[in-house]
Amino acid sequence: MPSNQPAKQYPFIKISGRSFSEGIEFKTHEAIFSKTEGTVRIDLNINPEFRNVDFKDHIEIYFNEKTRYIGIVKNYQFNDKIGIINFEDETLRLENETFSAEFLDMKPVERMDVIAQSSGFILNPNSRCQIDAERNFFIIIPILNFETKDCFRIGNVKFYQKFDDLDDSIIKDSNTGKKNLFWIDCSVRAKIKIKAINFFEAISKGYEKISQAIDIIALRTDLSFPSMTINSHYQNFPFNYYHLLSKVKIPTTIYCREISSHAALFYDVESISEKRLSLDEKPIKFFDDLILLCNDLIVKKEPTQEEENLLQVLHWLRKAMQEGDRKDKFLDLWIAFDFLISGESAETLFTDDEKEKLKKIIRFDEFNEKQKSTIVSKINMLDDSIFTDDEREKLKKIVLSDEFSERQKSAIVSKINMLNDSPLMERFSQLIQNLEISFSTDEISALQKMRRKRTDIIHGIRDISITDGELSKMRTILEKMFIGKISKSSIGE
Repeated sequence: MPSNQPAKQYPFIKISGRSFSEGIEFKTHEAIFSKTEGTVRIDLNINPEFRNVDFKDHIEIYFNEKTRYIGIVKNYQFNDKIGIINFEDETLRLENETFSAEFLDMKPVERMDVIAQSSGFILNPNSRCQIDAERNFFIIIPILNFETKDCFRIGNVKFYQKFDDLDDSIIKDSNTGKKNLFWIDCSVRAKIKIKAINFFEAISKGYEKISQAIDIIALRTDLSFPSMTINSHYQNFPFNYYHLLSKVKIPTTIYCREISSHAALFYDVESISEKRLSLDEKPIKFFDDLILLCNDLIVKKEPTQEEENLLQVLHWLRKAMQEGDRKDKFLDLWIAFDFLISGESAETLFTDDEKEKLKKIIRFDEFNEKQKSTIVSKINMLDDSIFTDDEREKLKKIVLSDEFSERQKSAIVSKINMLNDSPLMERFSQLIQNLEISFSTDEISALQKMRRKRTDIIHGIRDISITDGELSKMRTILEKMFIGKISKSSIGE
């Protein structure tokens, strides 16, 4: 496994948890507006591990102890011997990410704070000192596919249909309020008061709270049973087929105003970073390698189960790239992960006969008292290098029938059938070993962290937050596994 720590010799580059210090040439320059761009030439024969890096990761370039650039890989070209990376600093991402907002009477420092945080940056603390005290904000979001004659509340969220207060007047006079169809056409709006230290935090908190209220509305419209016992009483639920068809939802555009002033903004919580795919080269040259691998899979009329699973991997990968919020994308990627490792298993530790023997040990009625005594005596003879005294005592307790209730015995017996079921990460390790795919310790650690987050949200332990970087890293891991798996199967031959 390659080292995660850069070697103490310069210059060198670090990317995807891997460091490269030999066979490296750099060329950097300051472009217009102090934008840093540069080129890295790397000898692929000296650095064979470079073929395993991930260009979605930032590249770190060290010239000495004090000089370091962190950039985004812009493009990569190569021949059999040399790889050439063109990189640029964070301005590359900012240039290609559309930020949608309308500022109304906001101070310049607060405008910059919103812009910076929406792009993942934090302003210099000295420039933020005047805006870090907790303040009160109003958050308003238009509600789509919803009509009502009366206002009502869910939690602290007010749903209202008469747009006649100060905030509604500001919305009406704004460019967004005049031109955005979400605001023009909606019949109901949701409003909540939020405490936060800045506009960006208020927007995040308000959007989450209003989303939770919409979750309640969605649940109620989907209830299709007539009644349910609640606190020992029947609660009846009126049903209407047309309500069942409704899809009440919120857009991603939000209005936020600081209550003590008229400073406000409209903000779209989903920044847009989509580009048209424009190929200067011939399309076949761009897609050729993947067509060669996947064409038979796509055209096959009656795919096998393994092939169906690979098609599902492609489907869920695309959904994770194009649809939903970060949590949706995260769960989509884990569905793809499950389809990829389906059929993988680690070493089979117990045969069916051995599992049956274990069940008999637990089901004490399968042995007479003399047999139990014999087993206990033999336990004392177990090799000291394999079993401690405590472990031998545990084995004796298993044999002695009064140590477990019948219910406990049944639970143990049911789990014996699962002895050969491999944990998720164990099957992942087995698969990448079989496919001869290399991941750095940083990448494995990132996946293990995401595995814990998956457990938290799938099993309802706690809510999670997901970053774009985590999504990018997991997509790369899955993409490598998919290509490795299809290239080693009969499909790609």
